[in-house]
Amino acid sequence: MKIKTLLLLTIILIFTGCINITKEIPAYSTYTLHTNIDNTINTHKALNIKLEIKEPKALSSVNSKFISYSTKSFKSETYALSKWSDRPSKMIQSQIIKYLSNTNHYNYINSANIHVKTDYDLLSEIDTFQQYFIEDKSFVEFSIRVYLKNKTNTFYKSFQYTQKCEENNALGAVKSFNTITNTFVKDLDNWIVQSLI
Repeated sequence: MKIKTLLLLTIILIFTGCINITKEIPAYSTYTLHTNIDNTINTHKALNIKLEIKEPKALSSVNSKFISYSTKSFKSETYALSKWSDRPSKMIQSQIIKYLSNTNHYNYINSANIHVKTDYDLLSEIDTFQQYFIEDKSFVEFSIRVYLKNKTNTFYKSFQYTQKCEENNALGAVKSFNTITNTFVKDLDNWIVQSLI
């Protein structure tokens, strides 16, 4: 009887300890990219085209939900309690669709999930999507190769951005990635229009 009581007390103490440890661990902070569509300026004439935005390709090391950073030793790390709401490729695709849809430059914009006939496909590859530290400063870097193609034509452009972070943490990285993303979608729209007029 004493052994059973002792065993029961031990089990209760173990589970109580697990519950207390779980309660002390803070929750993940989840972030996403936001494009400021209020700043969409319609300076170009409307193009009579339908455009499909494919999800960008990316290596799994770049395309992680965990917010990563690298140090001067080139070692890549991730923030313990901060993550993206989705993979960078999905967030970038979503922001491109959202921004281009609000420019009124195109007949319509759709993702690859909707099977309708389009005039051009927008394909891309994300090369870099990371925060890095240099001494006491941090920066985010985003680079992407974009292909605009149909059956007869292919247009290509490489976009590269670097932005200093206001804070040397995950939130600082998120804010800077949002700034870069807003610049990128505007630059992308201008490039598409200039390529097709």
